[in-house]
Order: sequence, then structure tokens, then C-alpha cells
Amino acid sequence: MNAKSEKSLNKLRDIIDLDDEERKFIRTKEAEQIYSIGRKVIYKIAKKSGAFYKVGKIVMINKRRFEEGLEKYFRFSEEEQE
Repeated sequence: MNAKSEKSLNKLRDIIDLDDEERKFIRTKEAEQIYSIGRKVIYKIAKKSGAFYKVGKIVMINKRRFEEGLEKYFRFSEEEQE
């Protein structure tokens, strides 16, 4: 592993080790549990809201941006049904 990859991996480990309140990024599996929605929907919302980050094979989701996108997505769905 080169130095750049190792540095990126260490940053990811630091992010993952923070308390839930402090964490800016979460993994896909955690998002599934927190928001009770499937992976495909999480990816769709995360990509639309600019919350999707991929480092190698690791996918990280920016919590704040995802939640903003989640609100927009559901608001749009509610308006669409009327």
C-alpha cells in the first residue's frame, strides 16, 4: 500500500471511530439501520443530494447532506401524490 492510500485509510478510520453525534460521515449499512430504508434508495438520495463519497471500495455518506436530500425527496413525493 502506498503512502497516499494509507493516509486516506487512516482518515476513514478516524471518521468511523467518532461518536454518533460527532460523525459527519456514515457507512451505507449504518444508513440502512438509522433511516430504515434500503441500500438502493439510500444511494439514490445520497447521489442526488451530493452526499455520496467513495474511497476505493468504501462508500461514505455525509449525514447532513443526506438528511437534507431525504427531506426534499419525501416532500417531492408528498406533493406528487396530491
